Amino acid sequence: MAVSKQRHLFGGGRQRFYPWMLLFPGLGFYLLIGVGPSLATVLYSFTDATGIRGIPINWVGFDNFDEFLFQGARSRDNLDATQRTLIFMALVTIIQFSLGLVMALLVNQKLRGRMIFRTLFFVPVILGVAVQGLMWKLVLRPGGGPMYEIFSLLGLESQFLAGSNAFYWVIVVQVWANAGFTMVIFIAGMQTPFKDRVISQHTVFEAKYRTNRGVDTSLAPFLENAKQLVHKSNYSACQSLGTALRNHGYGAALYVSARTRRSLHNVVLFTPSALRSRKHLNPQRGLCETHTDRVLFRFNRKVHTCSLSDFTVNGVLPVPA
Repeated sequence: MAVSKQRHLFGGGRQRFYPWMLLFPGLGFYLLIGVGPSLATVLYSFTDATGIRGIPINWVGFDNFDEFLFQGARSRDNLDATQRTLIFMALVTIIQFSLGLVMALLVNQKLRGRMIFRTLFFVPVILGVAVQGLMWKLVLRPGGGPMYEIFSLLGLESQFLAGSNAFYWVIVVQVWANAGFTMVIFIAGMQTPFKDRVISQHTVFEAKYRTNRGVDTSLAPFLENAKQLVHKSNYSACQSLGTALRNHGYGAALYVSARTRRSLHNVVLFTPSALRSRKHLNPQRGLCETHTDRVLFRFNRKVHTCSLSDFTVNGVLPVPA
C-alpha cells in the first residue's frame, strides 16, 4: 500500500510554523493597538465611565445609546451627523472605486504617454494631508481662488467650503486625494496573472427547443459566406445576420462554431418562446480549471480541454463582440 505524504506550502516539520512566527509580531501589535481599544470602546459604551480616576464605573446598558439618539436637541444633531457620515461613506466609496477603475482601465491601455498620466493620477496620494488642505483651501478660496474664477465665467456662485455645499466639496477633495491609490490596486490586479490555477464549479444541462421559423446557416444559401460566418476575430457578418433573422421573426438558428477544430453546430434562440423546457434536463455538475494557457472542464470523469491557442489569431486573443 502506497502512503502519500501531505505537502505543505512552506515545507514540513518546523518550517510549517515559520510563517506564523513571522506573522505573530505584526498581528499581535495590531490586536493590541487596533482591535483592543475598539473592543474596550464598545464595552465602555454600556457603562457610565467618565475617564476620571476614582469615580466608580457602573453598568447602564443601552442608556448612552438612548441619550445619544433619542433624548434632547443634541440627539437631533447626532442623528444628522450620523446621516451625513453614512452619505459621505456611500458617495466616496462608489465614486472613488468607479473613478479608480476607469483610471486603471485607461492607463493600462497601450497608449502613448500612459506613464505620465499614471504618475499624475497618483501624485495626490503622495502629498501630505497638510499640503492637500492648504492647496484646496487656496483653490476653493471665495472671492479670488481659481475655482471662484471658473464659476464666475460660467455665471455660477458658490461659497465652496464656507457655504451650504461644503459637504460635497469635502467629498470631491476626498475622492481626488485617494482615487490614485484605488487605481493602483486595480492595475495590480489587471497586470498580475495567477500563478497556479483558478477552480470553479459549473453545471451543464440539456434543454428542448422548438420554433416554427428556423434556419441552418451551414446550408445554402449561407455557404457562399461560410468564411465570414466562422471568422475567429471579425464578428460583423454574424452580428448582421443575427440581427436580420431576429427582425424577420425567426425563433432559432443553427450555426457552425468558429472555435472547434471539427465543424460542430451551436444553437442560438432569438426569443424565449422557442425554449420548450420549463426546467433544465439531465444536469451534470463539474469543475473548471483555468490555467494561463488552457481551460479544463471535468464532467463525469471526462476532461475537455480548451487551449489558448485555439482562440488566438496571430498570437493575439480577439476582443469579445
